[in-house]
Amino acid sequence: MPPAASTGTATSPLLSGMRFGVGDRYWWETTSGQYATTPQLLAQNGFPANNQLLGIWLPAGWQPSWFTGIQSDMDQGDVPVFIHYTLGDLAQYGNSAWSYVQSQQQAWLADVSRLAQALAPLKGTVLVVLQPEFNVPSIEDQPGFGALLAQGAQILHAAQTPQLRILVGACPGDFGVYAGTTVDTVNWDAFKPALTPALGSLDFLAFQEMRGQIFDGAQQTPDQQGLSLLPARTLAFAQYLQATYGKPLLLAYMTVATFNSPSDPLGWDALAAQATAGVLAEARQLHAAGLFGIMAMSLFDDLSHNNDGKDAWGEASRYFGLIASNGTMGQAALGAPPYTIKQVGKAWIQGTAAWK
Repeated sequence: MPPAASTGTATSPLLSGMRFGVGDRYWWETTSGQYATTPQLLAQNGFPANNQLLGIWLPAGWQPSWFTGIQSDMDQGDVPVFIHYTLGDLAQYGNSAWSYVQSQQQAWLADVSRLAQALAPLKGTVLVVLQPEFNVPSIEDQPGFGALLAQGAQILHAAQTPQLRILVGACPGDFGVYAGTTVDTVNWDAFKPALTPALGSLDFLAFQEMRGQIFDGAQQTPDQQGLSLLPARTLAFAQYLQATYGKPLLLAYMTVATFNSPSDPLGWDALAAQATAGVLAEARQLHAAGLFGIMAMSLFDDLSHNNDGKDAWGEASRYFGLIASNGTMGQAALGAPPYTIKQVGKAWIQGTAAWK
């Protein structure tokens, strides 16, 4: 039987509906010193109005100024999704990952408290995803990590006010074997020990789906990345999570990087569009499996992304967006409009517009 529902907060209508959205920040620099918000850029580029989930990543050193002014968009029905990622990519620590988390847990709890304080003035509903992709070796089998997630969730819930609801989730990654594989129960079962102790304090579960031409320094074929199976695998993972844990679900970020290596110039934008269209075509089945939201990882490519040898996606990590940047390689600014909506972006617009 699935675990009992969370007692952290009351049930929210948000968790039973269906919305779409994009990341990975609220304010985007366009030209030097000029900024636009995600809702402004969505409207300017013709995205459907149901793209109301605003993904905002909070790595180490994040500042409350990163979401200054977001209340006005919340008043219009948008919902911030804060992805608290201050521990970074835990996979880089290998079998020492759990030791690293233990060494950082007090600082991590203090940063969750800082986030709670920053959210307190808001009115409406916000979502917080705590430390996505925790299911790596040496952590996924540690009940102590679930206990830490629970403490973080309790800190956030305690910051709620009569005007503010904070819904908290955890986010395992869909890791494992992609080639020829739709159901990967062996890898999905592996993070149960780390997740289960947190369940009573969580309002929802999130998950991710990421694919690309480069992974761990090696070029990947579409078959190795399981692109043709991505829609079916996404649905299978959602059904597994719902059957196992009984929580509302959020696909917190999905992407197929559109980077094309000069030595292997496959049309990865077209491949990304096909895979994304396939996932969105299953929106009703995903909703039936418990999903209340589907989010693209990033609205724009980020040419400033520094993989510094620690990012498994390498050069491909600069090309997670739905829209191409007009900026300069190595710099964050998008450049001046008009912007080019990639094939994957067009698939996203068409697929989210189809939801009625």
